[in-house]
Amino acid sequence: MIDSNVLIAKADASLSQWSTASVLKPELRDEFVVLMVTPDSALSLYQYKTIPGESYRIPRLRFGSAILVRGTSGQAIPAANRSRPDLSSGTASPKLLRGEVIIPDEIVTMNPDGDGIIKKLVSAASDAVRRDIGNCVHNGDDSATFSAQPLLSAFDGIIVEATSNVNTETSTTALTKDVLNRAELAGEAGYSEDLDLVHMTNRVAFRTFAESMADRLTPLGDKAMQEQGVLYHNGRRLMSNPIFPNNLGAGTNETAVISQNPKNQYVVFHEQIRLETQRDASSGAAKMVITVLVDQAREADEACVKTVGVLGQ
Repeated sequence: MIDSNVLIAKADASLSQWSTASVLKPELRDEFVVLMVTPDSALSLYQYKTIPGESYRIPRLRFGSAILVRGTSGQAIPAANRSRPDLSSGTASPKLLRGEVIIPDEIVTMNPDGDGIIKKLVSAASDAVRRDIGNCVHNGDDSATFSAQPLLSAFDGIIVEATSNVNTETSTTALTKDVLNRAELAGEAGYSEDLDLVHMTNRVAFRTFAESMADRLTPLGDKAMQEQGVLYHNGRRLMSNPIFPNNLGAGTNETAVISQNPKNQYVVFHEQIRLETQRDASSGAAKMVITVLVDQAREADEACVKTVGVLGQ
């Protein structure tokens, strides 16, 4: 049996190439975030920031009304007609998320890649972290108790926080073009006309809409839609997100539709992403503790519409 000191030295030597004081170096921190985000088609659409401080201010600069008015030669514009930009901002304050991974000795001793075990573990951990971050970013609810929702209680996610424009269907309704029409009309004109707007919902609602499209299309159009796998409504993409819930509403069988330009959505990380290891001789295993601070926020709340009451299962 390999001496435990050798195992610890092997792990620490590999980890030392990846981090300083258990904090990922900047280039590897960025690689960790990329590994976490890229495979997820929904998360990859959003904007990402890594910050050194406690919060990130998301500036917004827009003019809600007309700037130009009829002028009079030789006279300044009256003070009441002078335009002032909206300088409000959104704020993201990364919340603490931590995970502990048990690594049995056998994984290290039987690993054919030698010291490459740490890099493989970081890659595998990024997959798991991606899943959990995506769940929290979309479905988080800080009103939930830790005992009931140890992950989702960290902070409010995209669905819970979307309250400025809510399109409420009167009963549990299958997702159709009429529902998406109402969603687009519920938003402010300057945002709802954006052709980069994306409607995002769960896979059941997405498939329901696809079937309704197939009923209206010719056989040739139906074949093209099935092969392409991408749906549009009024020039705006409808996207299936497998992490979206299917248990909302009184009947716990509903989902939501979030309609916004994905670039309106930010996911913010604190720059100190930690990977720490500790050996437990009594269990014959090492522990890897992953610490990430993350939050989500929107640049403009009014640029997002949430539709509720949509059949989700």
